[in-house]
This record gives sequence, structure tokens and C-alpha cells, in this order.
Amino acid sequence: MGDPNLFKQTPGRILLAFGITAALVAIYTAVDATRRGQEEGYDFPTALGDREWYVPAPGFDPQQILFTVDGEPFYQQKRAAAERYDKYMVKRGREDADRFYVYGYHNPRYGVEPEAGVLFVKVGDGRYLECGERPRDGRGGGDGGSRPEGAPPESGGGAG
Repeated sequence: MGDPNLFKQTPGRILLAFGITAALVAIYTAVDATRRGQEEGYDFPTALGDREWYVPAPGFDPQQILFTVDGEPFYQQKRAAAERYDKYMVKRGREDADRFYVYGYHNPRYGVEPEAGVLFVKVGDGRYLECGERPRDGRGGGDGGSRPEGAPPESGGGAG
């Protein structure tokens, strides 16, 4: 009529099934924890959320190459970083050494398109160094200089 040991083995089978399920959950949790850093966070097409900042060397040498993009050298154009809204700084790619992003200034509200040969590097929240393909002659450019039309005002504010 049936196996008399069937009921004696049932608790062992349930315990085995529970153990296998617990092991699979533990493995899945461990794999998920290792991928969590890659899956969390956002990659915006603008500078919002970027923390891979360029750290400028002390002093200002207009002849020093700061970085290269596709083999083209870029030089610092101004002594001081200018303030810009992160949402208008559009990623143009990474520099050749893959240390940080470079940006172009784009403000569709005022029709400002990124200039050819001009890139910016982020040095802090809302602060950017302007870089160009040709070195400056070392004269002027000490205050952050002019800004494209539609750019936010420098610190101190003003009507805009």
C-alpha cells in the first residue's frame, strides 16, 4: 500500500528544499550587491551630477597643454574658472587620458551653440575652465573674461 517511510523522509526533503532555496537567494544577493554601484546613478548628457573634476595645477602657464582630445592639444585660456550652469554644459566626450569629461557650452534658450575649438573642463560645481586649441600669449584673460550670450552672471549676480 505505499511506502511506510514516506512520512519519515518528508521533513528531510522540506529542509533540503529550504536549504537550496536559501543558498540561491544568498548567491543572488551577493551578485546583486557587486553590481549595485554600476546600476545606481545616472548619466546625464550635461554636466549635472559629474564628480570627475579636473584639478588645476597651481599657477597659470598659458603654454602648458592641459589635455588632448583626439590628439589635439588644448590650452587653458583664462586664469580663473568661470561660473556656468551645469545644465547648459553638454558633454563632448572624454579627454584622451580618460580622466574627466570635456564640455561645450550650449544654451538653446538664447541660440548659443558650442564653439568649435573651445572646450570647458569642470573644476567644481558650476565652475569651468575655458580651454582652446591655441595657447594664449600670456596677456590678459585674468578675470574669467567675457562669457557667451545667455551665460549666467558671474558671482555677485545682476539682472539677467
